[in-house]
Amino acid sequence: MSLVMMFSLGCRPSPDTTAPSGDGESFDCATIRDDPVEVTVLDGPRAGRGLTFSAAGDLLVGVSEPSITQSAYSGPMELLQPGFGSMEQIDRLDDGDYVVANFDENSLYRITPEGGTAVISGDVSTYVVRVGPDGMVYTTSGESGLSSVVERIDPSSGAREVVVRAGDADPPFQARVLDFSPDASRMYMGTYTEGSIYVVELDDRLDPVGPPELLAESVGQWHDGLGVDACGYLWVASYGDQSTYRVSPDGSEVVAILQSEESEGMFGHGVYWGTGAGSFRHDALYLPQPLNNDTVGEALIGVPYRTWTGEVFNAP
Repeated sequence: MSLVMMFSLGCRPSPDTTAPSGDGESFDCATIRDDPVEVTVLDGPRAGRGLTFSAAGDLLVGVSEPSITQSAYSGPMELLQPGFGSMEQIDRLDDGDYVVANFDENSLYRITPEGGTAVISGDVSTYVVRVGPDGMVYTTSGESGLSSVVERIDPSSGAREVVVRAGDADPPFQARVLDFSPDASRMYMGTYTEGSIYVVELDDRLDPVGPPELLAESVGQWHDGLGVDACGYLWVASYGDQSTYRVSPDGSEVVAILQSEESEGMFGHGVYWGTGAGSFRHDALYLPQPLNNDTVGEALIGVPYRTWTGEVFNAP
């Protein structure tokens, strides 16, 4: 039986359980609410670090170290790549394969849906792997005290280029997680210890048109995930206070939506939307929970991801 818990004190009525289909649908950004969000722990999937979904959208593919797993909404869970090693986040490439960074080998890997593996690029040490709107893989490198950069890596050739140098910002920062605005005109970056969010404006090739700038402060501490919804709001997972924040596109509004205690084990180690296929919802976050036996939580936030194909209106 699924376990239902609240990430914060108080409750709200559960949202309509019908997931939006995308095409032919619409979403009103004025309906987004600040109420505490109900979280259900799913029976089947496992993911303690990061997760993504199959091309068809009906399988959740999760990092449950040292293996990569896959599961339908209610299971059963299968091993896609057993004993692969130490990993964090995973994403799906445009051709349907998956991309993940192997910390043990400092390499970026391609994983096929059948479990085959191939190295995309060596000498890659990154927490985040994010497939951008251009199909390239975006990574961050550099811990505190080192030069932090965002790199763009071609998943076919392995060719790499530095896109953002965090040292160019005022003040400088250490990039950890990232995502893009719905129109791909901005890249947002979360950080390590300071709880700040940075933004850089992009041209139509996703190249910066200026230095990174500070967008918001006091967004928790030590960002484990960042995702942007269809209205342009940022959702940021903060390990430091076991919370997930919603940040307005201009950084003026910071709201803690999901809150937990470490003893509860309900912290979501990342920010990932469902697909609307196979019972996974467009308007829910799927949360890998390393402190809760690598289970996956479903948080019904009521707003879809930035790539949702329906009509969006009243965006801020």
